[in-house]
Amino acid sequence: RAAYLASQIGLIGFTHACAHEFAPFNIRVNAICRTLNVAGSLRDYAAPFEAASSDPVELAVFLCSDAAAAIHGRVIATHFESEKETS
Repeated sequence: RAAYLASQIGLIGFTHACAHEFAPFNIRVNAICRTLNVAGSLRDYAAPFEAASSDPVELAVFLCSDAAAAIHGRVIATHFESEKETS
């Protein structure tokens, strides 16, 4: 479980770093997670929000559209797990 959470934090950090690095070039960077474990401090660090659709392809198409121009550097989960589900 520790390695799994550490890898999630690493990918979230990588997403944020790329978002900052590529922003001057008008390139948006977001992460789509099939499942995001939101236990404890991970929720505070990632500040994820749940997608309206559970289809990651539909979400990716939306994020590439002009309608998502304001979404940048975000971690978007199509399904959340609570601590009870992962225990």
